Amino acid sequence: MTATVLTGKGIKFAQLAAAKAAIKLEKLGLRHSRIGSVRRLWAIHMGLRPTARHDQVIEQIEREMREIENQARAVSE
Repeated sequence: MTATVLTGKGIKFAQLAAAKAAIKLEKLGLRHSRIGSVRRLWAIHMGLRPTARHDQVIEQIEREMREIENQARAVSE
């Protein structure tokens, strides 16, 4: 049995991955919760317009995920 411990940037990466999945499901027509649009909340969080399209928000999340991956690689080298 293996355990994975998330700290610092790993937690942020996991949050982004969960948000990306929720937005993809919302794009397909599934609602996440009663709070309203997950896309809208993450668009605002990422500095985009509240009316940003699903694909725009997903692209921004993927950019930030790649940045975290690149930082982790630079630290490990």
